[in-house]
Amino acid sequence: LAACKKDGDNNPVQNPDEVKKAVIADLAGNVIIATYDDMEQKATQLATDIAAFTNQSTDNNLTACRQSWFAVRQAWERSEGFLFGPVATNNIDPRIDTWPVNYQSLDSVLQNNATYTDSYIESLEDALRGFHPIEYLLFGQDGTKKAADFTQRQKDYLAALTENLKKLCVQAAADWHNGHKAEFTTPGGTSVYGTQREVYEELVNAIAGICDEVANGKIKEPFDAKDP
Repeated sequence: LAACKKDGDNNPVQNPDEVKKAVIADLAGNVIIATYDDMEQKATQLATDIAAFTNQSTDNNLTACRQSWFAVRQAWERSEGFLFGPVATNNIDPRIDTWPVNYQSLDSVLQNNATYTDSYIESLEDALRGFHPIEYLLFGQDGTKKAADFTQRQKDYLAALTENLKKLCVQAAADWHNGHKAEFTTPGGTSVYGTQREVYEELVNAIAGICDEVANGKIKEPFDAKDP
């Protein structure tokens, strides 16, 4: 009691609207855009490592590719708390993160005579491009795949998939920098968000959505079905 003093408040409460505005700005720049920038950088590194492996298929180069895949995958997982904006409107999410992989369909892509151009990769169904086919090609079904196990066709497909993944990661970051950041941080007027409340609702719904997907789609449904 003796320590309590009735001093004046040297830190008066800020205007709530200004606080809300600052939080939105910090989320946009320090969390969302920073995450997409990180993902773009790591996807670029993955593409570089895949190209090196394609040119010189050693186990050391394969290990570097796998480490880079984990790095960009981690960045993507961190972004799943805000799967809205360009990543949703441009369908980037399903184009790089549809699962599970249909191994039979993937093998048919490897066995055909198509040239793996970007337009060809874009023409494939979602489950045949993005993170998970890259993962399958890099690791094999049991994770023991060696560099010597790769066919030239697998390496060509892997390189094309990775370049497509990098392109979409670059696009996600650029779209936030060049348009959606302004939409997100300045609701009202011509923004797709009419009010600050709509921005916060977008955030909360996105977080709730990914929690539901992990709990029910990724854990409960396979568990209930006893489906490995």
